Amino acid sequence: MNNFRIGTGEDSHAFSQNFLPQKPLTLGGIIFENEKKSFEANSDGDVFFHAICNSILSSVGEKTLDSFAKKMCDDGIINSQKYVEKSLEIVKNKFPNFCIQNIVISYEGKIPKIAPKHDLIQKNIAKILGLDLSQVGLTYTSGENLSAFGKGLGGRCLVNVLIKK
Repeated sequence: MNNFRIGTGEDSHAFSQNFLPQKPLTLGGIIFENEKKSFEANSDGDVFFHAICNSILSSVGEKTLDSFAKKMCDDGIINSQKYVEKSLEIVKNKFPNFCIQNIVISYEGKIPKIAPKHDLIQKNIAKILGLDLSQVGLTYTSGENLSAFGKGLGGRCLVNVLIKK
C-alpha cells in the first residue's frame, strides 16, 4: 500500500474591485465570459488549477505552488495551466512512474454558476492531467450566503488527489 499517496490542495481568491479584461473569470481553464469578474491575483487566479497544483505537490511532500508561481508571474506567465504543468514536472522528477488515479475538485462560491460549464471543465482537466472523465470528480456549492464565498465575494476550491507512484 505504500505505493499510493493522497494529496490535498486548497486555494481561494477574492474578486477584484474592477473587472480586468486580461484576467477574465477562469476556472479549470474555462473562461466564464458572461461574468464581468476577475480574481484578485498576480496570475489569472484560477483557484481550480491552483488547488490542483497544491494537491499534486502535497501528495509527494513537495512545497506548495507559491514556491515557483511568483517567479513565473514575474516572468509574465499568468496562465495557471502552466503551473499545473510545472507541478506535474516536479512530481515526475521525484517519482518518474507516478500516475494520478483520481482527482476530486470541490468549489464554494455564489459566482459563477458552475453547472452550465461542468462538462467543459471536467474534460479540460482530464485532458491536461491525462485522465479519463471518470477519474475527475467535480462538485460545487453556492455557499448559501454563509461565508465570504457564499456571499459572492470570491471563490474557494478544495482538491483531493490519489496518486500511485
